[in-house]
Amino acid sequence: MGIYLFEARYDFCVRKYSTSASKIEKLLEKHGFLIYELLTPDDIQKDVIDKAGSDLKAFEHVNYCLAVRKG
Repeated sequence: MGIYLFEARYDFCVRKYSTSASKIEKLLEKHGFLIYELLTPDDIQKDVIDKAGSDLKAFEHVNYCLAVRKG
């Protein structure tokens, strides 16, 4: 049985909803996942956009979460 990858993009600050990385971690763990990578807008800017040489700017309050299924 291989590792199943689950990609989820979370907008941490949508009008009536906000959460923290620890809450997301608990939710994913409850369903059999572990956070493999969690990127903030600054991380996305530095690790993805800037490396690509683009003039784009990462969206504020939008994070990226990559989780792996346990087992």
